[in-house]
Amino acid sequence: MKNLTWQNPEQLFVAQVLINKVKSKCCGIKDEKNCINCGLCELSCHCKNIECIDVDYNTNNFANLSTPQCNAIACSYLNHIFEFAANTNRNKSLQFDGYVSTRNGKEAFVQIDQDNDSLESVRRLVGDFLLYSPSDRKIQIGIVVLQELPREGSRDVYNVLDALQAFPTTSNYRFFFTTFKLLRFLALHMEFNDFDFEDLLLDLSKENNIHDLYSTLKAIAPEEDETVKLLLNIV
Repeated sequence: MKNLTWQNPEQLFVAQVLINKVKSKCCGIKDEKNCINCGLCELSCHCKNIECIDVDYNTNNFANLSTPQCNAIACSYLNHIFEFAANTNRNKSLQFDGYVSTRNGKEAFVQIDQDNDSLESVRRLVGDFLLYSPSDRKIQIGIVVLQELPREGSRDVYNVLDALQAFPTTSNYRFFFTTFKLLRFLALHMEFNDFDFEDLLLDLSKENNIHDLYSTLKAIAPEEDETVKLLLNIV
């Protein structure tokens, strides 16, 4: 559940107008009853008069949104977390859904999949690396945003990642995974964006990365230890 509080009661009306505009822009939902708890109203308030409290970070209302809406929300989170992010697929002129760059100069293409198809997302990113990297440099980092983190199974992505790492021409490719819920958590708790991709996103090629990520997230929000475990599926 998300409650909105205003530090200055006199700005209640102005803040409510802002909420309506932001919700209309990001998810098309203007009433509190159907709010998806994306938190963008707080992140977009330049006066910092809106605060999200008692947020259930395990809610997965993003599944109810359209693909363009999910793309817009995910790229908004990435823009807040890192130095810059752009939603590049609004008019479907490009195959990749987003582009991100960090303060340290690292760049990545983004693929967002509501259907949780991590395998297809990685395949699309390989195509993005080959087709859309600028002529003066190669972008070989991809970010996959899903509803849930990948798990091993009949259609898992682990074998493909191993094959790409073993092949000489693709061994430098790096893929990071995250979820809408994790991005929301990071966006609402981070106070500065001086992190790189490997600090805040899951690298399945590294054996202990899930525990390293847990330590980083717990340091960002020490009071949310149980929430972090839940978001990372740590028992």
